[in-house]
Amino acid sequence: MLKLINKSKGKTYYKIQMEPLSISEKDVAQAFDQARFDPRLMEIITEFIRDFWWALSPLELNKTCKRAKHPFMIKAATSVILDKCTMSPQDREAFIDWTILATRGIKDPAPQLLYIAVAPVGSKIIQQELKEAIPSLLRHNLIAKDLPFNKGISGVLKSESNPP
Repeated sequence: MLKLINKSKGKTYYKIQMEPLSISEKDVAQAFDQARFDPRLMEIITEFIRDFWWALSPLELNKTCKRAKHPFMIKAATSVILDKCTMSPQDREAFIDWTILATRGIKDPAPQLLYIAVAPVGSKIIQQELKEAIPSLLRHNLIAKDLPFNKGISGVLKSESNPP
């Protein structure tokens, strides 16, 4: 099992991107917890969910996310994937069903920034985040202006029938 907490950022990024089928549901929950402090990791783990969601048990992911420090991060990733990614009607339906199971019982947090300790409190950057917040995230009381995809390009939802 990958112990993301004990790996350097580079090794964590590499493992998720280059060995995606070795990533467990527990690894995903750990990555989401770390992503609160690391926007690049949020991009990587959101793209991982977009491309390999079908390889994860939604019930096991739900259980591990509920035990995580920031369980609502799965909702942030899945909501931007649903709103911003291109997908076939069949893949959309399957992903929605998967998302319902993966996020069942996870409450939205009190309103807060998606990323912690990235920008100084009260700065112009924070004010810009508030003004330009992504509606997909705002629905879950999370505030961020940048899509959690590499270069802001959401891409296409992958599935077993449409693999990455």
